[in-house]
Amino acid sequence: MTVPFDIKGCVALVTGASRGIGRACALQLAQAGAIVYACARSEDALRELAEASEGVRVCVLDLRDEVMVEELASEIMEAHGRLDLLVNNAGVLGPRASLDQTSAEALREVLEINVVGAFNVLSASYPALRAASLPRVINLSSSVGRKGRAQWGAYSISKFGLEGLSEIAADELGEDAVVVTLNPGGTATDMRAEAYPDEDPETLPSAEDVAQTIVLLARQLRADLSGKRFSSRALFDLAKESSDDVVELPTD
Repeated sequence: MTVPFDIKGCVALVTGASRGIGRACALQLAQAGAIVYACARSEDALRELAEASEGVRVCVLDLRDEVMVEELASEIMEAHGRLDLLVNNAGVLGPRASLDQTSAEALREVLEINVVGAFNVLSASYPALRAASLPRVINLSSSVGRKGRAQWGAYSISKFGLEGLSEIAADELGEDAVVVTLNPGGTATDMRAEAYPDEDPETLPSAEDVAQTIVLLARQLRADLSGKRFSSRALFDLAKESSDDVVELPTD
């Protein structure tokens, strides 16, 4: 591959697109010319997203509902015959508490959305991904999904699960696809504010900054990078350059 992947005309699916990183990602991909399917549970937020960009096709979707997810995957396959890019961004924070202060019910809720939801979308998308030429799957992870940290129990466990899911998918899809994880780092989003209510959001990168790194990966990922881990902070400068040449992507 001698030139970056052309996003114009590519078929993309972004989960958790009603706000934050997912919303910014959907808008930037559409601006670059992609056909974007943006899904989330909030109908009102998705309606606003659709009004913000004609290139975004919104769908109200609960990722925990296997039937709904399979119907969306089938719709994309029937309409386009392929899926070029999947961005698994949807997630919830859950309780910021030690393990002995975290209920099994709270853990299950986080896992259902952050892991089972991502699994549902990824597995249902296998046929459409396999029909594309070198499709890209970018799963949004976290630093606490790569190294456990106190008080992040449920969320951390879920992101470790997502890392494992990504490695399995990379191995199963083989050299015909690129599956990676991206740690966005601290970002000025509602979820970050929930985790750190006293933090000044002005000191953090914006959701738009992180979305630029997702677009960068979508354009620059190569088959030999499948299974790798990336972090947005190591990609910010490259993302701002918007080079039309192939660039070397730093991995974690």
